[in-house]
Amino acid sequence: MSVMTESGRAALALAVKNQTIHLAWGSGDADWDDSPAAPDTDATELENEIGRVYAFNSLFVTPDTEGSILLPDNNRYTVSTDPTRHLYLDFKFGFTDGVGSTIRELGIFIGGVVKDSVAPGKTYLLPADLESPGILLMLEHREALLRKASERVEMQWVISL
Repeated sequence: MSVMTESGRAALALAVKNQTIHLAWGSGDADWDDSPAAPDTDATELENEIGRVYAFNSLFVTPDTEGSILLPDNNRYTVSTDPTRHLYLDFKFGFTDGVGSTIRELGIFIGGVVKDSVAPGKTYLLPADLESPGILLMLEHREALLRKASERVEMQWVISL
């Protein structure tokens, strides 16, 4: 019998951290408004991607009941200077990103490639800006969120490998 070691899991987290990381959002399916559908583990893309942003922060963390990083599930983490199996990802959408859209799905992609024609420094990417969307690592269907220009959206995840 073999097991994946903690150092092996930290190595996988390091491999993910070293990739280009995007959070994409999409409108999904309006039928999900009554009850979001369970995400399909075989999915490779969003149902209807609207746009995406780069990870603002990508940090190794450890679970810590007194940690300063608090996620919506009430789990807390502390930043680690050493690689761990837990990778904290922070994404920030600007005030005008996706305004007027209804967001029902989120996906974390790794290894996406932006077209050479896209202006350097552009932080909000449209599907047409991508040479390749990358590999869909995480997928979430959620209650509908109408994007308003008066709100900046920040989302955080911890991916545990």
